[in-house]
Amino acid sequence: MRLEKILYEKAINTNLLGRARTITKPKGWFTSIDKYDNHTIVWPGSLIANKITKPFYQALASLEYKTTRNMSKEQGIPLESYFALKEEDWRRGVLAEHMKRENLHPFVLMQHRTVRGRYWKVDKYQPGFEVPDFILEETHGNALLDNLAYAEGIQNLMFEYRREMIPTTYMFRSRWVVLDLFLIHGLVNRENWNRLFFNEDNYHKEAEIIQKEKQDVKDKTDMTKPENQAQFKAWMESQIKKFPGYYTAEGSEFDYETYFRNHSILNGFLKPGENLSKEELETTRDELRKKKNRTLMYEDKEKGILRQDFKDEEVVERPNTVGIKMPEELTPMKYKAWMA
Repeated sequence: MRLEKILYEKAINTNLLGRARTITKPKGWFTSIDKYDNHTIVWPGSLIANKITKPFYQALASLEYKTTRNMSKEQGIPLESYFALKEEDWRRGVLAEHMKRENLHPFVLMQHRTVRGRYWKVDKYQPGFEVPDFILEETHGNALLDNLAYAEGIQNLMFEYRREMIPTTYMFRSRWVVLDLFLIHGLVNRENWNRLFFNEDNYHKEAEIIQKEKQDVKDKTDMTKPENQAQFKAWMESQIKKFPGYYTAEGSEFDYETYFRNHSILNGFLKPGENLSKEELETTRDELRKKKNRTLMYEDKEKGILRQDFKDEEVVERPNTVGIKMPEELTPMKYKAWMA
């Protein structure tokens, strides 16, 4: 069977036929892409079970969010820092510090230590301590959604370094685990059916297509229609109760009028008229896009290029090559002989 597979790869999956395997970065254990829409097996009654359990999971997510938010307010620490890194990575995480030194400004390392350790020890050793209001206005005065892109950027940087930690089997050299005999990681995912290696490319991109289709549905919703506005308001009010401080600052109301206007301008539903000309619409659309990307850390996420805020700063394209390029220390030396 193995010989047949090797012959098939050599004879059919070639560059000439356009079927050669593409080796890219190693795939991590977990990604941010929603895999639930890509299941191969649909069990009988699963849709009914999902509808029954969905309120329970939403209540659990709300409880976890509120607990984390209250903890951040007691310690005077921005909530987005809890979503950026784990506690040990904030303290003295070796991998996190290495990532910051290679990719971020040196001042960021000092800034993170200062912000993260503001009232942490005071809150721990003095029960009943309350952070001053002027500190909470600084750390929790804005909606979490406005600063969440920065936390996601740090997560993506850390994920690039964690790609090396792909699943491996030790063939009973460490612990006797029967499941080590079978390669079952991602077995029911259709994306993995035509892949032989963990660092092989996904050829059909099903998960990315599903995620893009979901985003397209949100973008193509015409928020100028009253029925869509009413449906969005009902959904937003329920989300604000479950996740206070996420979509808007705690205690303030959501600005629906501005949101509907900006959504219509960005997605082309607002046409030039008496209030706005075509040039004003284009200018406003460009300003909204810049404002939307102001906290993003990547200039080009696919190539792994970080954003440069200054035009005279050198842009170094240094993408992650783990799994696709042999390290220089392990590359054998190449000799050239001179023949007379």
